[in-house]
Amino acid sequence: MKSRLLSFVLVTVLASVFSLAAQAASMIQVEVVVFRHANTPLVASLPPSHNWATGASVLIERNEVPAFLNDAVAKLTPDQGYAVLLHKAWRQNLTGNTADLAFKMGQPRFELSPIQGRLQVSLGDQITVTANFWVNQFDEQGQITASEHIDQTFKVRPNEVRYLDHSSLGALVRISTL
Repeated sequence: MKSRLLSFVLVTVLASVFSLAAQAASMIQVEVVVFRHANTPLVASLPPSHNWATGASVLIERNEVPAFLNDAVAKLTPDQGYAVLLHKAWRQNLTGNTADLAFKMGQPRFELSPIQGRLQVSLGDQITVTANFWVNQFDEQGQITASEHIDQTFKVRPNEVRYLDHSSLGALVRISTL
């Protein structure tokens, strides 16, 4: 009798542990569009530090998925006064209820790229996102001559598109739970 009770308790505890592990390993889908107003000079601000992505998971191509915001991006044309600089969508594992994601685009120069960003995502009743995006301009020697930075923290519901506005830059961010 005691061995059956012990077996039942052990099975219950193991089921709870595996259930918590499954919840902790959930995924999100992230989509980011960074764009600028066409023919607007890059506003000089502080460039990113060389350790801007420390501790973050870096986006790898195999995690990329088809984008959802293609219709919105199609409207951001030069005729409308916009230039799309980056449009990426990917799936990302969560550790617990959080994810720290880094991405970049363009030829890196001294560990920095023309376009780079970091998203810190935390799931709760709503999704809390801290977004940092940089658009960097380099000279012929690879030194940054100008850099523009969006830094915003906001809350969204799953699948909601958030528009971020900053000087000559804009961004669309969409987070979906899977």
